[in-house]
This record gives sequence, C-alpha cells and structure tokens, in this order.
Amino acid sequence: MYNKINWQLSIVFVFCIPWIYIVAKYFDFYNTPFLLWYSFEWFLFHLSWYALICVMLIRPIWEIVANFYGAKSALMLKKLLIFRQSFWILSAIIICTILVGKFFLNSWYIPFYFSVDNWSLDIPLIARISEISALILLLTSNTFSKKILKKNWKKVQKLSYVFFLSWWIIAGQYESFYYYSMWIVWAIYIINIFIKKSSLWK
Repeated sequence: MYNKINWQLSIVFVFCIPWIYIVAKYFDFYNTPFLLWYSFEWFLFHLSWYALICVMLIRPIWEIVANFYGAKSALMLKKLLIFRQSFWILSAIIICTILVGKFFLNSWYIPFYFSVDNWSLDIPLIARISEISALILLLTSNTFSKKILKKNWKKVQKLSYVFFLSWWIIAGQYESFYYYSMWIVWAIYIINIFIKKSSLWK
C-alpha cells in the first residue's frame, strides 16, 4: 500500500509542479509575496528544501529511535522511508521546473546559461552542479532506470548528497535559515553514527 501511495505522490509531483509554475507565471503572481515568503518563487525554493531535509533526516531519525526504543517503536518511521523517493522527486522537480521554465520563457537565458561567467568557479559553478545533479536524480528515480543501471543505480543515487550540499551552499547565500537547518541535519547524522559505533548501545 505504501509503495503505491509513494508512486502516486511521485506522479502527482511530476505533473503538478510544472503546471503550478506555468499558472503562477501566466497570472503574474510568481514574483509577488506569497503567504510568509517574499515571493511564490521563494516559497517553491523553501518547499524544495523542506522536502530535501525530510529525505536526509528520515533514515537517521528512524535508526536513532530504533536503537533507543526498539524496532517496533520505530515502525511508523520505517514505513516513512518508502516516501523518501517521492520527497526526492518533489525537491528535484521544483529545481528542474524553475530551470527549464527560464529556458522557455526567456530567450536570452539559454546563451546566458552556457556563458563562461555562469560556469565560473565558486558560487555559479556550485549552482550548476546542484541543477545537474537534481536533473540526473529526477530522471533516474524510476523502476526503468533501476533495470537499466542495475548495480550502478545506487551509485548514481549518491548524487543526492552532492545535490544536498550544493543546494545548501547556494541557499545559504540568501538566508541564514538554511545554514542553521543544515547544522541540525549534521548533528543528527553525527549522533546516529556515534550510537551505531558505540559499544554502549550493543
């Protein structure tokens, strides 16, 4: 049942996010304030980040709870592991939609995107790495890719860490919230590693 829901969510995200982007652009509220955010675009970026945080935290939190309280107590968290794929897709589809949208809606953006300045070292290059890794993850997050790539599929999925780190660096340039949330993620990972390595919890 959970696998079915996961795939249904993934399909909804893939088809709905681009249309939401198009509607926002068409009715000209893409760059206007939206709820608690500066703009609807900024809301989408935050949504992408929250989805990414969920992906990164579900497994370590599940392992920590399982170590302290037993596998049965962490059963619900274990079931949530299945939804990591749909969260990945949500995060990646937002980034890819915004990127592709700029290609289609701004004729000047294609030559600019491939210009030397847009691929220069430091922040521009890191931004391109986040976009490319998001696109690769999005294109390979399906059963067909698993069958084609076989054992290499898991290696490709390790790009998720590249996407996460590059996303964090870029986002941190605009808002300190991203830096703080990243340190929380690292702290949970370190705690989880310590618990697994420590003989006290054997």
